[in-house]
Amino acid sequence: MSSNLHLIYHLSATAANGATSETLGTLLVALRHWTLMLVYLYTAIGGLMLSSMLLRTRLVPRGLSVLGLIGYVALLGASVLDMLGLIDTVAGLGLVGLVPGGLFELLLPIWLFARGFNLTASDSMRVAHVSA
Repeated sequence: MSSNLHLIYHLSATAANGATSETLGTLLVALRHWTLMLVYLYTAIGGLMLSSMLLRTRLVPRGLSVLGLIGYVALLGASVLDMLGLIDTVAGLGLVGLVPGGLFELLLPIWLFARGFNLTASDSMRVAHVSA
C-alpha cells in the first residue's frame, strides 16, 4: 500500500514539471509493452504444456490439440520477435501470430461445454496405468 502511495506522490510531484512527466509517461508506456510481452511469453509456455498434454491424453480431438500447439508456438515466436524489435504484435503483421492461439482459446471452451472430455480415452489411460 505504501509503495502505491509513494508512486502516486511521485506522479503528482512530477506533474508540475512537463519534461519529467513526459519522460515518466514514456517509461510507463515502455513498461506496459514489456509487461504485455512477458504475459504473452508465459501464456505461450503454459499453453504449450496444456496442448501437449491434451494431445498425449487425447481428451479432446487431435485437431484441436494440434491447433493449440501451432497457436502457442506462433505466440511464443511472435512475442520473442517482438522483444527483439523485429515485429510489432500490437499492430500490423505481428497480429497474425496471435490468431491461431486465439482461435484455440475460443474453440476449446466451446468444445468442452458442448461435448466435454473424451471419457473413453480417460478410461483407457486409467486401465493402462493400473495394469502396468
